Amino acid sequence: MKDPKREPLELRYMVLEDLDAVMEIEKSSFASPWSRRSFEAEIALNRPYSHSLVAILDKRIVGFICFQYVVSDAHIINLAVHPDYRRRGIGRQLLKHALRCGYKLGVERMVLEVRVSNQPAFELYRQSGFRILGVRRRFYSDNGEDAYVMVLSNLQRR
Repeated sequence: MKDPKREPLELRYMVLEDLDAVMEIEKSSFASPWSRRSFEAEIALNRPYSHSLVAILDKRIVGFICFQYVVSDAHIINLAVHPDYRRRGIGRQLLKHALRCGYKLGVERMVLEVRVSNQPAFELYRQSGFRILGVRRRFYSDNGEDAYVMVLSNLQRR
């Protein structure tokens, strides 16, 4: 595998032709994955309020992020990296891109939910400046697991 620090990571908007690769990542990343139809709906939403992007390394889709804007808030609704490419900074680059987009659109804060058991994702968000705002009890329908609600304010500082 190539190192994204040496090879440039390309970020571009997700298109329908990307969905086979996106679904592979989604199914290998989550116990209760989104459906193909959910991704199709995200792609169909109008920008600048909804963004779905893929990360490409060596001509392969290795990750993605979906985020939406509502008034002065942004919500990260899905972020995943292919298991073979994790711990290489790809998720961090996707997240930074979302934060930059939010800043350009005048977003005051970014919000997300993360499983309480998903320590790697929690650490990524914490290290990026997110803090726990609260807990959504039994948020995940597959097993009733709680979710941390995390928030990052003052995007202009990022």
